[in-house]
Amino acid sequence: MDVLLNRIRDLMDSAGVKSIAQLEVMCDLKPQTIGKWKTSTPSIDKVAKVARYFDVSLDYLLGVTDIKKPAEHYTQQELDLLDFILSDPELLDYAVRLQSRRTHQPSPLPATNETKK
Repeated sequence: MDVLLNRIRDLMDSAGVKSIAQLEVMCDLKPQTIGKWKTSTPSIDKVAKVARYFDVSLDYLLGVTDIKKPAEHYTQQELDLLDFILSDPELLDYAVRLQSRRTHQPSPLPATNETKK
């Protein structure tokens, strides 16, 4: 359950949720429900409530995938933006480098002539 709880903490930080107790209220869960997940297996309906609250997939919360939500859940505007970024190699390179700085990980792409300037 480490992956589940770590992902919940990360999502809480991103969303500004201050405590597990606050999240439990927002997800209509009984007090101490999420805390019990450290030692026991949660029911899928309770994990689904958390996933819905953060607008992520169950697979993401459970560590099956690193993709927060499947493509069919993206808006057309989000898909259009992704398509635009993917269609321009320089823009894609910039986006990858920006993301790697944000996550403090080295970029998986080699520097291009544009980024070496």
